[in-house]
Amino acid sequence: MRPLLLTLLLVTLPALAAQPDADGFTSLFNGNDLTGWVPVNVATGTDHDTFTVHDNEIVCTGVPTGVLRSEKMYENFVVELEWRHLRPGGNSGFFVWSDALTARGVPFTRAVENQILDGPGGDGYTTQGDVFAIHGATLTPGHPGKWKGRSYPTESRTRPSPQWNHYRIECVNGNIALAVNGKVVTTATNVSQRKGYLCLESEGGLIHFRNIRIKELPPTQGLDPKFIAKKDEGYKSLDTGVDLSGWEFSRPASKLDWHPRNWTLRFERDPLLAQAGNVTDPTLHTSAEYETFSMIIDFKSDHPIDLRLPSFDRITLPEPAPVPNPDHKAGTKSLETLPRPKGIWRRAQITLAPDKLMITGDDFHPVTLPRKSATAAPRKAPIGLSPTGPTDFANLYLKKLE
Repeated sequence: MRPLLLTLLLVTLPALAAQPDADGFTSLFNGNDLTGWVPVNVATGTDHDTFTVHDNEIVCTGVPTGVLRSEKMYENFVVELEWRHLRPGGNSGFFVWSDALTARGVPFTRAVENQILDGPGGDGYTTQGDVFAIHGATLTPGHPGKWKGRSYPTESRTRPSPQWNHYRIECVNGNIALAVNGKVVTTATNVSQRKGYLCLESEGGLIHFRNIRIKELPPTQGLDPKFIAKKDEGYKSLDTGVDLSGWEFSRPASKLDWHPRNWTLRFERDPLLAQAGNVTDPTLHTSAEYETFSMIIDFKSDHPIDLRLPSFDRITLPEPAPVPNPDHKAGTKSLETLPRPKGIWRRAQITLAPDKLMITGDDFHPVTLPRKSATAAPRKAPIGLSPTGPTDFANLYLKKLE
């Protein structure tokens, strides 16, 4: 009877853990592992994972800069958590109503951040519970200050490192109220997103989280889709931010040209090898092979970037489309254009279907190419990045297509 009883207990415990407590809250952290949380663009499966669990606490190393998000989207709710910085001056945050993936050219999502910062503050921000919209989100501050789109706390209530602090964040119908250690000090209204994910932020500080729980409130009837954050579509990061796990070099010497730099991946020819004339194929390619997939790439470069794809030897990412000159005089035969500014982040989405390749982006015209031997079975091969000059990559995501 004992084995049967033990089996019944093991089957029943997860169900009991998901039940609301007497206050109507459900735990978002089981104290044992990161079940219910998704690493968006932080290290996972390495010897130096960004988020781990120790002694019933979520431990964040702060490296690389990025986010861990909830599996589930939430609309109206009250969320509570405790946090403490282990080093003075640490930086972190708790995001609400977040997109599933990071915004172009940055390590963070479009969301509203409840700041978790230790220290004296600075020019235009505090360390006492600022609430602000980031990377395309908007809000109306309840207590505005120097920086537009940022709501400032009405009083100082956070405790310095390494003491614990408590946040209670109420998010209802586009309104936010943040209570720091038992008292509401920061509010915001008219948030542009009103349903989305929750995120724990990694931003250089060694920080611990515990007792994360949520109470869901009745949803808004007929919520306009424009208020819903971008949903999870199955993309997974190809970059750990701490090493080149999952990647291989076309030539051994190429490893001197590629450098993980926090949330970016930098390609630049090693000057000593270049001076010696030892210039080899720079391609960095995935260890895994793929047939059909959709891939997102952010990149910043003033040089062409080639991709090595299954069924395609070499594809060059499109150059930006011309920018119309606002001072162009009407009636002239040709439309004058302005050169694109250099050194800016761009985003491309590459979709390789069984019969065609599609490349889309927000600053160039879509490209569609027939897949070679489309009548035959798609060829399986690695995906390669082959820049022709100094380039920064970021937000490398991929999902397999059925």
